Amino acid sequence: AKSEGAKPTIVDEKAQAVLSQADEACKGLTSGSFDAEYRGEGVLASTPVARGDLLFDSTKEWLRATVSVTREGTGERTFDLAADGERVVGVDHTSKAHNSGPYPFARFLLSPGLDLVMPGLGSESPFQAEKGRKPKYEGVQNADGVPCDVIYVDRGGEATRWYLGQNDHLPR
Repeated sequence: AKSEGAKPTIVDEKAQAVLSQADEACKGLTSGSFDAEYRGEGVLASTPVARGDLLFDSTKEWLRATVSVTREGTGERTFDLAADGERVVGVDHTSKAHNSGPYPFARFLLSPGLDLVMPGLGSESPFQAEKGRKPKYEGVQNADGVPCDVIYVDRGGEATRWYLGQNDHLPR
């Protein structure tokens, strides 16, 4: 009789290599600016689409973002968000509301833009967690004219598709 043990874990070596390159490129990145988009697919397709322009400096713990969130049926809302490590400020231009409070208690004010901020950005190994989640290499696609390696990471009900520049290995 043949005993059946646990199935071996299949490792996508290409995905691991691309994420290692991105880890090295982002290692210790402490400040910058970027445009981002968060869009749900599959069961998360009804998730509001968020787009924004963000500036950050993790050494001074500050973030500034202009974010638009579009929810089907309710239209677009625009926010300006800022945090400096001590205070958080949120301006909802659609409802003409302004809120602020001490950090971290008022961190919820940043929620319209939190999906746009890459977890681990500024750490020594920002893609380490992704490497442990069985990433899959999906090929090459252009993102705003930049050829990118595309990596799909399933987080058990939620997933991320990373577009990483082939030349500089930075996220797009």
